[in-house]
Amino acid sequence: MKKEHLVQNYEDIVEGFYREVQHILYCRAPLQTQVRMLHSAHYRATYYLQLHNQLLEQHFQEKPQE
Repeated sequence: MKKEHLVQNYEDIVEGFYREVQHILYCRAPLQTQVRMLHSAHYRATYYLQLHNQLLEQHFQEKPQE
């Protein structure tokens, strides 16, 4: 994978989480529902960031730095 592609994936994950949080904060759902939605968004973003970090580790293990 190219460095630019990895950076773009990271930015997409963070941007998606930001948009989801903004949507949750401005929706008219009850507070308890909003909290659950925030927990879900956080869990999802954390999961995707962990996958992204695993890809980074694999990328750097395959290509030894010079």
